[in-house]
Amino acid sequence: MRSDQSKSRWWGSPPKQDFGQGVVKGRISFMPRRSIWKGSFFDAFLSRMQKKESVQNRQIWSRRSSISPEFVDCSVLIYNGKTPVRCQITEGKVGHKFGEFANTRRRRPSKKREIILAK
Repeated sequence: MRSDQSKSRWWGSPPKQDFGQGVVKGRISFMPRRSIWKGSFFDAFLSRMQKKESVQNRQIWSRRSSISPEFVDCSVLIYNGKTPVRCQITEGKVGHKFGEFANTRRRRPSKKREIILAK
């Protein structure tokens, strides 16, 4: 980092930012990931699928799309690159991306190391 970047742009405390969700237990409850003027990303085919028929047990390949409130109480299959993963959409998942709930990497437990005591 350059020395001129490390200096604060404001005298005193920085300006307060309000993201519309308020403060929960001393921290911001919602932090936008994109510029506000861009809005959230949502593939058009997901909205067409929503209008055609129920989304129950539908496969979704668009991991980059944001979850909209229309998907609440639906069960969808999110593709992780190998197999689809079932995910129940709740109100807490609205605003997140579909890909956050289908891991693409295998979880492996850490190996326990044996401690050899020298006598």
